[in-house]
Amino acid sequence: MVMDPLLQLYVTLSALIFKFVTVCQDGECRQLSFPAHYMYGNRRLMKHVIETIKVVDLDLCELQCYHQPNCASINFKVIPKSKGLHECELNNATHRSNDNELMNKDGYVYKGAENACDRAGCENGGICQSGFTDKGYQCVCLPGFTSAHCEKDVDECLQGTHSCSAYAVCSNTNGSYNCRCKANHTGDGRNCTWSGCPEGWKVHNYLCYYVTGEASSILKDAQEKCKKMSATLPIIKSDSANNFILMLERVWVWLGMERKNGRMVWFDNTPAELSEGALYNAWNSGEPNNNEGNEDCAVLDFDKKKVE
Repeated sequence: MVMDPLLQLYVTLSALIFKFVTVCQDGECRQLSFPAHYMYGNRRLMKHVIETIKVVDLDLCELQCYHQPNCASINFKVIPKSKGLHECELNNATHRSNDNELMNKDGYVYKGAENACDRAGCENGGICQSGFTDKGYQCVCLPGFTSAHCEKDVDECLQGTHSCSAYAVCSNTNGSYNCRCKANHTGDGRNCTWSGCPEGWKVHNYLCYYVTGEASSILKDAQEKCKKMSATLPIIKSDSANNFILMLERVWVWLGMERKNGRMVWFDNTPAELSEGALYNAWNSGEPNNNEGNEDCAVLDFDKKKVE
């Protein structure tokens, strides 16, 4: 690690004056304290070493801990006849929460910092780093999780940050997501290949459409009929798809859309209203209006050629 000599001098001098030392790097500041009563001779914290480096003395070993975000304590050992370079081990924990792992070891000096992570928890595998933010710590979340303590799942499907194929269905899971190729496509979900439509189905832009000729008075019934055919109600995101369905010459068709949290969304969880970020819509004038809280679905009206 290459360090600015002026920064090194500032931190070293500050350590002599203040109980807490603040180090700023890449726009992020960290404040740590190494109390004198957390220093033990001939002791070494075991099983928590994350990095071993060579330094000229104990003070520089401590300084390296400030610059390793996961470091919370150090083990230092003087190595005779080493031309002035000695062993510095950076640990990701302290003796306070791992007292049984602070072992007798001749020649070592152990020094621990005040560690807010001893009393704070990061969920879902998040890593707690001491000395950051006003709380005295921060959580670094694993991919798929977010928030202050990594307790919230990231919905990659809703945010569009997944790697599913355009011809796949993205399903959110806790901390991740699954990709499943749409009907009449084969592959692993991230790469889907067109395999053609079944007999009697109509094709448009590599999607298969089937008109049952049966009427369903409620959305749930229509959904169940599609589900039995391993299909779903149509999701329209272009004039091309809208016009293709209109050419089927029906009175109206149910759409794969429902109301969630007061807003209309497609069954793939993407927004269906322009005000919510929809890239395409064919709503009739004044729609969606929710009709005093009684409308949770939508149809394509073939006479008006609009969604209601």
